[in-house]
Amino acid sequence: MAGRILLYGEGKDLDAACASLDAGALEPVAVHGAGDLASRAREGGFSVAVILPGPITEHDRRIAAVTALRREGFRGRLLFAGAFLTEKEQALAAGADFVFDPRTRPVDAVVSKALHRPGVAADHPYLRYLLLDEWASLAPYSTLLPTRAPAILLASLSCHRDLAFWDTLAGFAAANPATRCFVVEDDDDPEISAAVMSCGVQPYVSLADRGLLHLHSLVRHALHEIWLGEMLAG
Repeated sequence: MAGRILLYGEGKDLDAACASLDAGALEPVAVHGAGDLASRAREGGFSVAVILPGPITEHDRRIAAVTALRREGFRGRLLFAGAFLTEKEQALAAGADFVFDPRTRPVDAVVSKALHRPGVAADHPYLRYLLLDEWASLAPYSTLLPTRAPAILLASLSCHRDLAFWDTLAGFAAANPATRCFVVEDDDDPEISAAVMSCGVQPYVSLADRGLLHLHSLVRHALHEIWLGEMLAG
């Protein structure tokens, strides 16, 4: 997978990480100080940032680096290399997406996994726009459901007035239990609503009752759970 990788660290750990990632479509960029880190983060275009291991005397600075990246609005995956429980807890509290032990999981392998974006199929353009800044691979579909099951599928009532679609969706959900299907009620047609409710696909989100922000929160949480599950499986 392609991506620019921001690496924060010092000495041999930084050199080794750069060497392991300097292959194929990956572009590692090494930074040393907090000022350099903030400057690079403002450039944008980085898929993953890795806070590399360091001596105990550098612990507070490494945690501060996580905070600084989030403060700068870093939108990629933020990985923290740490072997101790206190490091993990503080890094996650500061905004890290994932903490790993570099003694058992090589940096390049963790980065490679982190670059994967869960697939999301959404029928309506406004749903895809809603998730534009999320860590996801977005794809449209229309009346035909995707041939390859995505991690998440969003189906809106306004795009599917043919009642037969909802029976088809129920079969799709049963055949692909790993796919999380969200039904979005954005139409007040009672006949369609009845058909959707009877198909049994959940969750069912009424925009009139809960709003787009609630839907966004649900899908965002599901995306992070899926991504995190893949990271832990490694």
